[in-house]
Amino acid sequence: MALDGFLDKVAGTLAIPEGLTSADALAWQLDALVTLFRDTTAGPLMRALVAAAQSDPDIARSLRERWLAPRRAVSLEILRAGVARGELRSGLDYEAVMDGLFAPVYQRLFFGHVELSADLATTLVRQTMAGIAAEPTPAPYPRLSGGPGPPTGEVGAATQAAGTPGPGRTTAPDGSPA
Repeated sequence: MALDGFLDKVAGTLAIPEGLTSADALAWQLDALVTLFRDTTAGPLMRALVAAAQSDPDIARSLRERWLAPRRAVSLEILRAGVARGELRSGLDYEAVMDGLFAPVYQRLFFGHVELSADLATTLVRQTMAGIAAEPTPAPYPRLSGGPGPPTGEVGAATQAAGTPGPGRTTAPDGSPA
């Protein structure tokens, strides 16, 4: 079966070097995946296997169990270790983080709309780390005010200038009933 040959070919692609930060380990893992799909026959073979999995539940199950699950287990270990070392904040939705990191690789592989570039792994990890690092940077958008009412910033000022009560408000900005 093509799946067995594929899995034999990629058997050594799960190993991550010891002593890396979580960001470096994730970049290593992503770069290995990008390189595998871009520079070997594994990319076209993966496309064919995923296409076949759409009509063959056995292939779909095998891909999930033998390809996807082991790789996600490695990613999960990296993320948990990053939280334990204080590199990543606690309370992460690990599944969502992994999806956010790896889905763009598969999307580019399957649709071919953008190449699997050499810097893709670094870009994905850098952008993801901005959201999951232990000390994230402040959001670049206005935050909601403390309680009912319009948000702060331009949107809140525009609402108040127009004399429109914000969500949950029962009075206009001048204090008259809304």
